[in-house]
Amino acid sequence: MFDPDSKRKWLPTLGTVSAAVLATAALTAALTARVASGDAVPRREAMPVRSSAFVIDAHYEREQRFLGLIRAAARSRVGFEIPGTIAQILVDEGDAVALGTALARLDTASLDARRQAALATLAQTAAELELARARTGRQAPLQASGAIAAQTFDDTRLTEQAIEARLDVATARLRALDIELEKSVLRAPYAARVGRRLMDRGAVTRPGTPVFTLVAAAEREAHIGIAVEQARALETGRAYPLTWRGACSDRLSIGCLTQVFIL
Repeated sequence: MFDPDSKRKWLPTLGTVSAAVLATAALTAALTARVASGDAVPRREAMPVRSSAFVIDAHYEREQRFLGLIRAAARSRVGFEIPGTIAQILVDEGDAVALGTALARLDTASLDARRQAALATLAQTAAELELARARTGRQAPLQASGAIAAQTFDDTRLTEQAIEARLDVATARLRALDIELEKSVLRAPYAARVGRRLMDRGAVTRPGTPVFTLVAAAEREAHIGIAVEQARALETGRAYPLTWRGACSDRLSIGCLTQVFIL
């Protein structure tokens, strides 16, 4: 049975297909005519490229940076070797001092008195020795001629030797007092900067009591942490570049590797 409505549905579809066929035919004809007319089709220019030779390397170098701390090579507390009362403080915190610079002095009134007494004893003993030698010199020919007994001459000679020993003791005592006087002045053991002052004038100090903290000014050490594998590749005694980070600018220097600690 024929349905009139189905005929109406097919009519638009056939029209659409016919229009598409006509459009395709027209486009094909236009392209054919353009080619036949000799018009050149535009071509894109090739982009320039840079080539390089391929080389195989067994290794390559890569710069690596590690963080560390700069520390003083020496940092110590210094004090007097003898007891006494601090009479003078000659430097202050932050001062730069050279090797042998006087830092502080002790009150040496007692030492000076003892030294004067030692000098007097030394002079007295020297006079006694001179007298004993003169007596020995006079008795020697008398003893040789038999004018005096041998025992008398032996007493004189041995007395001279005893006085010589006393003179040596007096000389050593004077030398010991001079050493104490030298140690009454505290001096810098190396070029440094005064870190802290731990005692003031008038304080009574004992041997070994720290008076100042000193930080070495000349030598510095860089402590840097790196990986174990890279630490094993470092060479002791070799120079490596170091960059000091400053507030305003960086400073490049060279450091010699002294030790490698693998923890």
